[in-house]
Amino acid sequence: MTTLIEKALSISAAVIAHAADGLKPVDAETVKHRLDICSTCSEYDPGTYSCDVCGCYMPLKAYIKRVECAARPPKWGKVDSTKKEA
Repeated sequence: MTTLIEKALSISAAVIAHAADGLKPVDAETVKHRLDICSTCSEYDPGTYSCDVCGCYMPLKAYIKRVECAARPPKWGKVDSTKKEA
């Protein structure tokens, strides 16, 4: 179980990464793919839509480019924010 301090640090890191990318989210297909993976994970709490590893609210975290799944090894990865989008 993730402590409150660990949750705060994880959420802070995700927000900083998102701000560093100019608050630009990943595309809808990537969000759906990430959440599909989360929904099959034993560490995912469907009642709170959160991850028991990092404590993040996954419907929000799934939109952030420069974060990855907190499980080890990660079940989904970061999106390369240096590539130009079409």
